[in-house]
Order: sequence, then structure tokens, then C-alpha cells
Amino acid sequence: MKVLIVGGTGILSKDVAQEAIKQGNEVYCINRGNHKELENKDTHIIYADIRCKEEIIRKTQDMYFDVIIDFLSFTPKQLESTLDIFQNKYEQYIFISSATAYKKENEDEVITENTPLGNTRWKYAADKVKCEEYLESYANKNKINYTVIRPYVTYGNTRIPYAIIPNHVPYSWLNRIYTGKPIVLWDSGKAKCTLTNTKDFAVGVVGLFKNKKAYSEAFHITTDEPMTWKEATNKIMKAVNHKYEIIDMPTEYIVSVLPEYKGILIGDKSTNMVFNNSKIKEAVPNYNCKVKFEDGIKETIDFINENEFLHKIDFKWDARLDRLLAKYYHDNKIKNEKHKLGCYCYGRKAKLNEKIKYIICRYDVLYYSVQYGLITIKFILRPIKKIYKKIINKH
Repeated sequence: MKVLIVGGTGILSKDVAQEAIKQGNEVYCINRGNHKELENKDTHIIYADIRCKEEIIRKTQDMYFDVIIDFLSFTPKQLESTLDIFQNKYEQYIFISSATAYKKENEDEVITENTPLGNTRWKYAADKVKCEEYLESYANKNKINYTVIRPYVTYGNTRIPYAIIPNHVPYSWLNRIYTGKPIVLWDSGKAKCTLTNTKDFAVGVVGLFKNKKAYSEAFHITTDEPMTWKEATNKIMKAVNHKYEIIDMPTEYIVSVLPEYKGILIGDKSTNMVFNNSKIKEAVPNYNCKVKFEDGIKETIDFINENEFLHKIDFKWDARLDRLLAKYYHDNKIKNEKHKLGCYCYGRKAKLNEKIKYIICRYDVLYYSVQYGLITIKFILRPIKKIYKKIINKH
């Protein structure tokens, strides 16, 4: 089969591409080429930005695919654009949604595909629900074969499965541990989670290619072995194999200081998420999670440590976490701990620009002043840009 992956170097798409090739498919990937180190040499790469409609249409003209897998639509507007680009160019369209879209009735509920959607506590999840609704309507109108896949928390070579960690820069979290800085756990890690290795996830996805049982259907693909976030954290730390310090805080306290975590914590990671996988197993009989979390997470930690291109630090995130800890120490009258907080880099000294970024993001008065300043500048420049474009277009 001829398969097009919209993505190809992301945490999920990279291993789906690998599994698709392993099963004898011809795989094409569309991405911007920002992560060449993670590209699969056996794929055909189409270097382009999926948001640049005309460019994609030009580069894929006269191409037809058995399956298209969309990893990069997060809003209905993005999905609408991608569907428009590939109109009449495929036999099956697979949309990667999210298992956070479900709206449970209670904490003990085991989620099935019949569980209603409607998680409004996290914008990411709510947008995925809207995408699914748009896709179903589009499919009915245009008579296309489509499939929805809902992954939950996944991990692989470039992702550590944790809530309070920066997206796409997992070494930032490890850097804190290696430099003696605390990390934060929420609600004593009591909520149950389901952590799925991307290699196992990929088997389920590829098994749905041109699978008639998958047409007009939705599947979540997860492991059958839930654990608490506390248990998961202990296993991650065993793989890290370094002295560490964990500060436990209530979710409500964390989001009161760092409101950017309200969605992911209250809308997802502070609640039990356990799944019944009967549907995917019936459609793809060879789907079976073989990677034990202890083994898979050790492979993740080793891969990140061994590849220097991943040794990037998100100093904004690091500073914001220190902001949370400093307030926690103050509010709980914990003395002599603030010396642990600062702009530290494992194995080297922090650069001047890194220190400046850290300081700006570390203190609320600076952080919000810069944020509001940038918004103001954009607001001022917007009409100037419009006037400039009008002048240019006239000539």
C-alpha cells in the first residue's frame, strides 16, 4: 500500500512510519524537516509545511494514496484545510484524535468507545472532539472512508510520559534531576494512568490500514495495564538512576500558581484513565502490548541521554517550575530550600541569554510584563502590516 503520513518525525508518527515500512508499505511523510535526526531513511520525505496549502497541493499533484494518516490537525480549521488539500487523493483517511476527549461519569469507569465524548475541561481535548464531529459530517457529505484513532498517554524514544514536563523538550526534566533541582508530583500521584509504548501503538494503527472493520469507526489504542502516577513516577526514576527529590502538591495549588497547567491536570492527569481495548483487538487480532513499562522507559531515558541533539533545555518552563516551588516553600514556611532553585545546566554553565530568559520567566512581574508587551506590539503592528500589504499589492 501507498501510505502518506502527515508528520513522520513526531513521537507517534515516527514509530507508525517504521511499523508501516516493516509491514511492506511504501511510506511518504510530509513535514518541515526540522527534525532530520529522527527521519526514517526508508521513507519518502515531502518537505513542506502542512499549513501552506498551495505548496502541499503543488508537491502532491498527481499522487494518490491508499491511506492518509493525519497527526497534525488539532482544530477543526486545520482539519478542514488538510481534508481540502487531499480531496479525492486517498481511499482511507485516518485522523489521530485523543482519548482525553471522553467524558466519564465517575472515577471508577472503564472507558470504551461507547463512552460519550465531551471533555470541556481542557481546550486540547475539546478541540479534538470538534475535529471528530467535523470529520464525520465531512465524510457523510463526501462519501469517504475514515477512521478515528484516540491514543492516550504514549511514550517512546523522545517522550517521557509525565504531566509537568515541557512538550518536545524532555531533557529539561532530566536536567532538573541531574542538577539537584526538585520535580513536582500532583495529588500524591494517586490517579490511575495508562502508558502505552509507541511501538505497540503503531501495530494497532497499521492494522487498521484499509481494514473494512475500521471504516466510519473510532478506536482507542492503549495498554491493558494501568498504574497510578506514583507507581509510574517510581519506575521512571528507577530508569533515570540518579538521586532525585519530588515535591508533592495538590493539583488546585499547582494551577493557582501556574494556570497553564489547569487543562492538562484538571482535564486529564488528575483523574483515573483506564480503558477497555476489546474493539481494537477484535479489528486487529495481532495487537498486543509487548513492551513492559520498566523496559520501555529505560530505553527512552537511555536514548535521550545518548543523543546530544535532544539535550535542549526549556528555560521558560524551568523558571516557571521554580516560581511554583519558591511560592510553595514560602506558603508552607519551608526554609533553606531556595538555594536549589536557579538557572543550572548539567555539565556546563548557563549562557547569558539563557540566564536572561530564565530570570524573565522566573518572576511574575517580569513574565507578565513581557507577555502583555508582546501582545501590545502585535496589536500595534497588525494594522501597519495590513496597510503595507495594500501598498505592495497596488504595485
